[in-house]
Amino acid sequence: MIGLLAMVACDGYGLVVLGSAGVSTVGNATWTAAAESRTRLIAEDGEGVRVRGEWQDAGAGVVSVAVLGLRADTEYSIHIEAESGSPGEAIPFTTGPLPAAFPSWSTTGAPGWSGFLVTSLMGESQWAVVLDEEGAPVWFVEVPADGRLVRVRERKDGRGVWAVPAARTDKSDPSYLIGLDWNGVELERHEIAEFSHDYLELETGTIAFLNYDRREVEGAAVIGNTITELDLESGAEVDIFSTFDLWDPELDTIPGDGEWTGGNAMDFDDESGVYTAGFRQMGALVEVERSTGAVLRQFGGPSSDYKFADEGDELLLQHQFQWSGDSALVFDNRSSSEDSRVIEYAISDGMATPVWTHISDPPVWVFALGDVDRADDGSTFIDWASAGALEEVDAEGATRWTLSAELGTAFGFLDRVAGFGGFARP
Repeated sequence: MIGLLAMVACDGYGLVVLGSAGVSTVGNATWTAAAESRTRLIAEDGEGVRVRGEWQDAGAGVVSVAVLGLRADTEYSIHIEAESGSPGEAIPFTTGPLPAAFPSWSTTGAPGWSGFLVTSLMGESQWAVVLDEEGAPVWFVEVPADGRLVRVRERKDGRGVWAVPAARTDKSDPSYLIGLDWNGVELERHEIAEFSHDYLELETGTIAFLNYDRREVEGAAVIGNTITELDLESGAEVDIFSTFDLWDPELDTIPGDGEWTGGNAMDFDDESGVYTAGFRQMGALVEVERSTGAVLRQFGGPSSDYKFADEGDELLLQHQFQWSGDSALVFDNRSSSEDSRVIEYAISDGMATPVWTHISDPPVWVFALGDVDRADDGSTFIDWASAGALEEVDAEGATRWTLSAELGTAFGFLDRVAGFGGFARP
């Protein structure tokens, strides 16, 4: 057992917190819910409230939750808060250390937000991780894999995370969608025969992937992509879209033994029912209607719906993005002779015009992955991925905060969230 056994509170709630056997920063708490009031768990450190849990219904009986968002090697005071009535007695809980093999990094500056980053670490070992806004690890599980753990996402049911180590393009071995709980225990595993770079979970629990679509064209092997949905209960897969339906490998590029379209990033809007996918080799973002598979818009690439004033304005080997009706924010990797950048376009009257560009200091070329997230206050969070760095810049583009990992450590795609697993920062 990694964390310390907490004392039992003698307050009517009977709170007990036990350290997780699998993740040293996780506590497993139980208490008896009040009959007349909702209750929730509060964890405090020396600076005040660290995290707050979700409200639990009155009269729910014995409540069991994983206590999340705590830092390693830290003493906390944990108590139950009642929506009406007196709070419970505070009891101590101390988290354990980070694993010896866990990568290290340094940070500069101060973040301008509060919350968590759900991401992955790739290097000598691969980790599914959650970091707080200052870059401190608060959850981590090593995921043995022969491939790249490019994406970790929280499950929609809140029970833990999904992790998909991606097999290399030229390998016939399948990838696997792995469900992990907050104690690091594997809940389920589903084979994904042709997984490419990215995936997401719909509100219905369906998992959507960017998969490889391998075909032979005029005697040459061509690897395109599909947007494919997986029903976890039945195991049935349905292709929503294929790049072969949009582009012609004989006209739009030269077929070869590598990837043709290079699908590597995806998003989904529940309200409109529209997928957005990025295709690295085509320099394109594409909107696809889920119900029909029809292409609604294409940004960049062959037959783009938008023109660029200069050739240097076009995307080149890009990865993650945020694309709305009148703007696009993209992590644009560029070629090895150029600096990777984050670029924002204003879109109107069939034109895509760059309005903001950011390059790291010092400049880097990110040869794999890369992610970007724009907040409501105009600040931008940047994942420099294979360069092993994260950065937050304010609305004017000035750097607020940076993280630099040890040599050989890369970051996967990320989700920036206010809370996870039912716990949020105050």
